[in-house]
Amino acid sequence: MGGPGNHQLTSVVVLGAMNPLIHHPAWYQLHGLLTEQEAKEALANPQTLCTQPAAQLLLSSLMISCQLERWEVQTGDSESEERLVPLATRVFDELLDQTPVNTFGFNFNFERKTRLTDVGGFLARKLKSLAVVKDVGTSASFVWHQDSRERQASTTVMVSRRSPDSIVISNNFTHPIRGPEKLERFDLGPLVVGSFEVDRTEARGRMEQVLAVVESQGA
Repeated sequence: MGGPGNHQLTSVVVLGAMNPLIHHPAWYQLHGLLTEQEAKEALANPQTLCTQPAAQLLLSSLMISCQLERWEVQTGDSESEERLVPLATRVFDELLDQTPVNTFGFNFNFERKTRLTDVGGFLARKLKSLAVVKDVGTSASFVWHQDSRERQASTTVMVSRRSPDSIVISNNFTHPIRGPEKLERFDLGPLVVGSFEVDRTEARGRMEQVLAVVESQGA
């Protein structure tokens, strides 16, 4: 997770026709995706719910959520990050393999403490230097996109809500699934496994590039 003041959030998202009622802690325990202790922890959490519109399982190291068109597993724990892809692929390739899915994606969000005392002000000054806005105010954020037929990628840079000396670099990668013209079964796992490490490496690279600029110019 990094040093003091540093935080990270990673998630795997699958879009399709979901049934939230299935996604109960007992179901995940039954299929070996959660331990008995983790299932008990989720059930004891008052924010865990399982209804037709939405389900949510909250643990200390994982959160699993499901809505009618979206399923997501996320963690802020670096040791639990390696569980995300195997969990997602087992759910949709083995247990719920009849679920129609059309998109998968990843979020890699980093929060890092910097040498700056006012990250928002620093970003505002950068925006002002571009001379595209007359009055930029006291804070700013940046978003950029890199889209192709196979993948849409975006990065957002902004000041942290936790502390004015911390910066947030949020990376989203979306992969539409382009299947054959006729309906047939396919495995989601190879697609997710093949993309996760590539996108994670790129996200870390973007984070390091932003931090390098901030640390070289701020004090």
